Amino acid sequence: MSSTPTDAPLMEVRDIYKSFGRLEILRGISLQLHRGEILAIVGASGAGKTTLLQVIGTLDAPDRGEVIIGGERLSALSGNRRAAFRNRHLGFVFQSHQLMPEFTAVENVAIPAMISGKSRREAMAEAGELLRRLSLGDRLDHRPAELSGGEKQRVAVARAIINHPEIVLADEPTGALDSVRKRELLELFLRLREEEGLSFIVVTHDRETAEIADRSLLLSDGRIVSEQGGDEAPI
Repeated sequence: MSSTPTDAPLMEVRDIYKSFGRLEILRGISLQLHRGEILAIVGASGAGKTTLLQVIGTLDAPDRGEVIIGGERLSALSGNRRAAFRNRHLGFVFQSHQLMPEFTAVENVAIPAMISGKSRREAMAEAGELLRRLSLGDRLDHRPAELSGGEKQRVAVARAIINHPEIVLADEPTGALDSVRKRELLELFLRLREEEGLSFIVVTHDRETAEIADRSLLLSDGRIVSEQGGDEAPI
């Protein structure tokens, strides 16, 4: 465990509710994330973990409640401004990588930078440098089908951080990895926290993944029922 998070919260989630039809998924979720902190959200399937991550990431809107990041109330942003905020301030890592199969590794990483307004040349140069930092310099021109599971996940991490976001949201990021690749990815998260000052929210079923966190929140039936230090993750 590394740097001590600062006192002022980077993100606040206030009394979030979310339902799909008559099914209530989130029931009054409130939490804070501090700059430089790794927060794990754990719980059984169906507890609402992924839905919570999607609401925090502005991929879905809550029925009630508020998400505030860097003092910005996300509900006050229009659709286009919300998308721009997401592209600039948030990065996403998924279990299934979600790389675009027709593009090379470096192109996949460069896409968010080009969306943010950088030229293709500048975005590709930054993407290549970032992949080299993640020990993928010899895989720049490989398409996802030509990469191992661990390599795909590192490409996904590079794509998540190319715009220098404040928060990385990771949904079961180690779920498809073997034990060696899982440890490599967790060490990468810790390194990026130290080098880039990134904050992470990690949804996971895996104890080892939760144990790198500064705090773990146990979600059950749409509510946070306990909070513990990462090395005491309630899994």
